[in-house]
Amino acid sequence: MPNSTTSRQLARIRAQYDAQQAALNARRYEQLKRFIESPQAHWCGVSERTLAILRSNRDMLTSSEYGVNEAPIAYVPQSSYYFPRLAPQVGSLVEHDLFGLGIVEGAPVPAANAGMTVSVYFEEVDRCASIFCDDLEMLDGDLRGTMNEQDETIASREARATIEASKAMAAKYNSPEQDEDEEDADDAAFAEFMAEEFDMD
Repeated sequence: MPNSTTSRQLARIRAQYDAQQAALNARRYEQLKRFIESPQAHWCGVSERTLAILRSNRDMLTSSEYGVNEAPIAYVPQSSYYFPRLAPQVGSLVEHDLFGLGIVEGAPVPAANAGMTVSVYFEEVDRCASIFCDDLEMLDGDLRGTMNEQDETIASREARATIEASKAMAAKYNSPEQDEDEEDADDAAFAEFMAEEFDMD
């Protein structure tokens, strides 16, 4: 059976199709607009729009006019600024406008409605401070990437105390001036210490 559709009917079908596609594309654009119109503005993954809100919130929180509890801050979902994999690894060299050069020495932490922070040691001012990642410039080092495990160089206070106690015990144990009785006492103390630490029977 021959096709009886006229060119006028084809044109009308084409126009309807194009209108439907335009409407569909407009809806898609509205859903993606926040990504398209607000590209990543910083190496730590924060978009331009979110970065402006975070910094405005910080200004409000530190303002003498409002204070922390009364500041009119805008809510920012944590998922839009807290990207631990895009934080600098421990040992990375960074620079801050106020404190100068520093070494990252802590894991990233989200600060509600204000941004993602890391602990940085600044030798010039001999101070460790929690600094917003978007206020830092990366000079050398790597980002944390997709690692899920805790960085081995970040030791808890308990771990540090255990390490220090072990070092002290080892130093005393290796002292050349001990007699046999002292060595036996130290051996017993060291065995007791290890049993307590590692639940050994």
